Amino acid sequence: MSLHSFIFSSERKPRTSRYLVFWAAYCLCGLYTNIEISVPGDLHRAVTYEASLLRVLCYLPMSVFMVYIFTNVLIPRYFLGKKYLIFGMMAFCTILLCFLADILISYVFVHSIYRGSQPTELSESFFLMYYNMAVQKGICMAAICIKLAKGWYLQQVENTRIAEKEAEKRTWLFRSQVQPEFLFHSLQSLYKKIHTSADEAVKMILHLSDIFSYILYDCTDRQILVEMELMAIRNLALAEQMNEERATRISISVNGSYDNKYIAPMSLFSFLRTRIDKSAGEEQIDVVIHIRDRVLEIAAVSDSHTSTASMPIAGAGGVVNDDYQPVEYQYK
Repeated sequence: MSLHSFIFSSERKPRTSRYLVFWAAYCLCGLYTNIEISVPGDLHRAVTYEASLLRVLCYLPMSVFMVYIFTNVLIPRYFLGKKYLIFGMMAFCTILLCFLADILISYVFVHSIYRGSQPTELSESFFLMYYNMAVQKGICMAAICIKLAKGWYLQQVENTRIAEKEAEKRTWLFRSQVQPEFLFHSLQSLYKKIHTSADEAVKMILHLSDIFSYILYDCTDRQILVEMELMAIRNLALAEQMNEERATRISISVNGSYDNKYIAPMSLFSFLRTRIDKSAGEEQIDVVIHIRDRVLEIAAVSDSHTSTASMPIAGAGGVVNDDYQPVEYQYK
């Protein structure tokens, strides 16, 4: 059993082991705090530890009740259900009930064990019992807080998993949108290029192979290097310039460092591909890219109109914003 499985698994064996370890630690802590020593020789007497263990067992039932009523009823049903007022009232009543029950148990325990003792001894014993009771209930509240923190962590992990799935689906959607039409026009252009210029056709094949290799194999991750995306749009620009039907010249300039910067797959490619489709009759498109710390700004400028977009990027170890929608661009 791994440490991660022991802490987070909901299977019966790790969960049971986790509960046993917690309550064993609870009893050991209670055993230590309940030891009463009058003289050093009391440490060697079994009755000292028996009395301490008895005190721990007195508080154990209500501690178990409080922990599991919180973790299995109040937190799942009311706190996570955002019924905070009901949760607060129920939590207050539960804690009050546990303290009243422990006080009653303490009273019965002290008077049964210290029967015939002096009032001063009884007062000291009551104070020690109440102090230890508060310590042990504090441990129970810490366990409840740990349960909440664990639930929050697991929820974050689940949210991250869902976000990664959504990002993957979005990437596949972009790929499915780009591939059929782009493949058809690319093969059509390549067919015409083979008949007009065999040498340029070879270069066009190389550019198209790099583009489809990028689309099919490199875009499988949640985020990719900006350098790879730039390489893809450069290949796209070179391939489009060989298209005799359009004959549009495309220049790409990059301002800023893109070393170890990441971006959502197909972001720049989809932008430029959409812009090229709107470039009928245009002779020149100047693509200008500005790379900042967490934002990449791209503009495609021609004589007729300008297209702009801002895209989130991340540094090494960072995560690109999942809310980004690459298909939404602004045309002027």
